[in-house]
Amino acid sequence: QTRPRIEITAAEIEHLRTLWQRTWQRPPTPEELRGLIDTRVREEILYREALAMGLDKEDTVVRRRLVQKLEFLSEDVATMVEPNEENLERYFLDHAEHYREPVRLSFAHVYFSADRHGQQTGALAKRALQLLTANGGAPAEGGRGLGDHLFAIEYDYVDQGVPEVARTFGKDFADEIAQLPTSRWQGPVLSGFGLHLVYINDRVHGRMPALSDVRDAVLRDYEQARREEASQGFYARLKQRYEIIVDQMVLSGAARAESLAEATR
Repeated sequence: QTRPRIEITAAEIEHLRTLWQRTWQRPPTPEELRGLIDTRVREEILYREALAMGLDKEDTVVRRRLVQKLEFLSEDVATMVEPNEENLERYFLDHAEHYREPVRLSFAHVYFSADRHGQQTGALAKRALQLLTANGGAPAEGGRGLGDHLFAIEYDYVDQGVPEVARTFGKDFADEIAQLPTSRWQGPVLSGFGLHLVYINDRVHGRMPALSDVRDAVLRDYEQARREEASQGFYARLKQRYEIIVDQMVLSGAARAESLAEATR
């Protein structure tokens, strides 16, 4: 009886040699190369025997790994061809708002600590706002010395992008002050620290960059979108080959049990 054949080709040997050199920064010796080949042969023998014994069946780890590998292969096909400039330009225009530079703000603020003042925090902030807006309003420097001090934050900030403000004060605070008018004290505005009165000195609206300015980001996003599209298309074609039957009785029973549980909560 003819024995199954395992052939280690010149291309495979070169691949083993290349991987070794990347790891150890030198080519393998003849003895080391022979060891790599022996390991490859051993792996192939054990792999074939494992398949013959059905060890890949009903194994969740193996199942997920094979699914993942097939998905990777379907996505890789989408990136084999470099996108032309027309496709990249069209993608950029379709998703232009994603690449718009964020609003930049220069502002001052007066901070009131909720930890320090408790339920009185809001009232203190409102009284300070009345003081700052009386008689036509105080300039940005008018709030200096009011409120509480916290080492983690400054009194004023210059030319800060909204994401930068969000990293310091939180997204809700950044989004809210990005909409405030300039040149007057306003608030209170809530942050992760407490309450703030805010004076917007200047707002620079985000400009739309040229494709050349953000080409690397657009190319990365475009290729990711192509990979996802290829993966979904590949799965849709495969799914058409199968008749899919789902036990609706089980699903109906689960839905009834969930409704009953909700009613008794």
